[in-house]
Amino acid sequence: MIVLQKAEFILDDEKIVLKVKDVVKHEIKYSDITRINSKSIKYTGGWMLIYGQSKKPLRLMVTIKDVGLMIKRIKLEIDAIDQSHVYQESKLNKFFKTAYYADQSWQRSSYFMPKFFIILVSQMILALILTIVNENEFIGFIFIMAMMVTLFAYIYVEYFIYAKNIRKQPENLDWDILPYDEDLAVKRLKIAWQLGAIATAIAVVISLLL
Repeated sequence: MIVLQKAEFILDDEKIVLKVKDVVKHEIKYSDITRINSKSIKYTGGWMLIYGQSKKPLRLMVTIKDVGLMIKRIKLEIDAIDQSHVYQESKLNKFFKTAYYADQSWQRSSYFMPKFFIILVSQMILALILTIVNENEFIGFIFIMAMMVTLFAYIYVEYFIYAKNIRKQPENLDWDILPYDEDLAVKRLKIAWQLGAIATAIAVVISLLL
């Protein structure tokens, strides 16, 4: 089951069902699928449209939780009934990788973002107080740089490590993504927010010395 706010996608052996507040809004059997069209911005976002007998296609976004697993399940069900002609494998595989990266990224952001928010709010409050006390607008610039250090540390982990790892996956993995070490991801993100905390402390010291 894939949950997105008050909507849920339910996959069984015969069909895909979209429910909103427990009311069925869209239902499509695998055997009724006539075309699958996917568009993606590599490791950033995208969507997949599933066309059936209804004029309105079923839309899947990479923001849906566990969407990578969902796409793989749909592909396997379609292949099992010899309907592989409804999708273009290379195009769908690109979307699948982006979706799978999004799944992993959500897991990492759930750990990092609360701490990032606390650091960001602390930086803003400290910048405001120290700017007023010292009457020096340059302090605001110092704390902006501290914020940039925190943000860049997170971006480096996400895009220069994990997005790069997905990009390096071999094409012959039969629609499987090699698992990543979640404990190592937490350690890397811990270093990222610790760098933000250190940058904040340095910004405070510099501000007091001005």
